[in-house]
Amino acid sequence: MLTLEKYLEEIRRDKTAGWPRVFADILGQPLSDKTRFLKAVDNYGDLIVFQSLVVTSSKRITNDPINYVLAVANQQWKEALINQVKADEETLKANRSIEQSRKENQLLYEKIKEAKRRVHESNSI
Repeated sequence: MLTLEKYLEEIRRDKTAGWPRVFADILGQPLSDKTRFLKAVDNYGDLIVFQSLVVTSSKRITNDPINYVLAVANQQWKEALINQVKADEETLKANRSIEQSRKENQLLYEKIKEAKRRVHESNSI
């Protein structure tokens, strides 16, 4: 079994030849549907598919593992998407809070400025 760095190097060099080799090396079985697998790589990304191979390698799959690998990849992709949406919502919420604080600070600044002006006017009389 190669190191992660070597796997990535092989995939970068030639995706269509590299992924089947990585699949076979990690799972101990040849890739049965190269087209479907490479489409999943395009859809889900290299990292998610690689993680799915690693997860699958820890399971006892007696049949062709491609369906399990793709199911894990799909689930990990969904979780990543949900986490990204949550992070985006939190960022939006934080930005709204910051904007609200800026508005309130500006109002306070204006009130303080007005109060100082009044104090200065009353001291001048």
